[in-house]
Amino acid sequence: MIRVTGTGAVLDGLDVNGSIDVLADNVTIKRSRIVSGDYYPIRYFDNDNTGLLIEDTEIAGTSPDVTSSIAFC
Repeated sequence: MIRVTGTGAVLDGLDVNGSIDVLADNVTIKRSRIVSGDYYPIRYFDNDNTGLLIEDTEIAGTSPDVTSSIAFC
């Protein structure tokens, strides 16, 4: 799991086997691949955070437990 806590963070060109938890403002995930068996491969936690951008990113679920690619928690 990757946990993003820095405002303005950019995750670029990653090959992630697991999930990404976003706990910051203005986060960009781009040109990446996320393969996950987790319920939510990307979790965006609503602590009054704003500005999540996901572009040119492939999200693949590997189990029937995956219910959505992105969840706002």
